[in-house]
Amino acid sequence: METLDQQKDIKIPKTIEKTLADTSAIDFQMTSEPLTGVLLRTLAASKPAGRFLELGTGTGVSTAWLLDGMDQDSEMITVERDRSFQVQHSKAIIGFYNAMPSLLTKCQ
Repeated sequence: METLDQQKDIKIPKTIEKTLADTSAIDFQMTSEPLTGVLLRTLAASKPAGRFLELGTGTGVSTAWLLDGMDQDSEMITVERDRSFQVQHSKAIIGFYNAMPSLLTKCQ
């Protein structure tokens, strides 16, 4: 099992570092750890021209990891019911060519 010291050696893309910083600034605690992010990126990369659905976008950290692994022919839809995360999520996907606009709607 990886230790926290070993996780520090993981190279995190700049876009994801910014998203993590923004997430930390609002004290959001339910975000993906770096090892989970690496797994998400690897899984997305293993599915060229894939179609992905993310439920529970949060601040967009997992979204950014997935987008980092996706190729230009892949698509992702991500759903979040809490409007307060819209700004953070939008910042997370800026710069990714395959990011789709978010559609937020009231969920029951």
